[in-house]
Amino acid sequence: VRDLPRDPLLMERVKGLAKDIDIPLVVGASEFFKFSRVKEDGGAQFSIEQRAYNSAYFITPNGPHEEPYRKVKLVPFGEYLPLESLVQWPAWLVPRVFQDMPGDRPKQFKLMEDIWFTVRICWEGVFADFLRPSVKEGAQLLVQINNANWFGRTAAEPQHNLASVFRAVENRIPVLVASNTGPSLIIDPYGRILTRLPDYFAEGMAIAEVPVGNVLTFYTNFGDVFAFTCIGCVVLALTLASVDMVRRKKRIGIVKR
Repeated sequence: VRDLPRDPLLMERVKGLAKDIDIPLVVGASEFFKFSRVKEDGGAQFSIEQRAYNSAYFITPNGPHEEPYRKVKLVPFGEYLPLESLVQWPAWLVPRVFQDMPGDRPKQFKLMEDIWFTVRICWEGVFADFLRPSVKEGAQLLVQINNANWFGRTAAEPQHNLASVFRAVENRIPVLVASNTGPSLIIDPYGRILTRLPDYFAEGMAIAEVPVGNVLTFYTNFGDVFAFTCIGCVVLALTLASVDMVRRKKRIGIVKR
């Protein structure tokens, strides 16, 4: 929803919908702000730029909305230009993109008594270490909202959904994937897809009962320690094998002499 907080009539419509169905809503929204920028080019020059936050609002049937979650991990060359202050990217190589601003940190919302959830926007769901701290701090449910319209009918969105399966298994929490192109789906804490919409660009609702997360897994507590231990063991084994091979070659050389 474009610029939801600055459109009172639109905000009232969304709140009215939540009240009519008596269900809280997570609404994706762009928030636009104007920033002044100083260019040092022989003399100080000011320019006004419009930038945006990619945000998620939690709208409840009763009560005012709180501060939104603002997307932290932006897509390079899609939502911002990397090293913009150092590199003058040519237009023929990198089309000019609208510059988004990153949020400060993840945020949790209270769904009901003793049940908290967190939100990730689009490709943030592929970063395992980005979700883990929120679960450790008490999030029991992940709501993943995706805008994959630019991929069309390709394998990109199913691949994206597969990443959400890993997030569920790693942290033993359910994941609700809401995608504007689909397929939207609901994943239980063991990575099982309980329900999904049948196709891309298909209207419908995915509904299922899921248990909220209530345990902290080894991965949630310790992160990639196991993976790094495996990598360390492989490196150690290869090192020992290389040393042994060198010693054998030396012995063979001595015997030949």
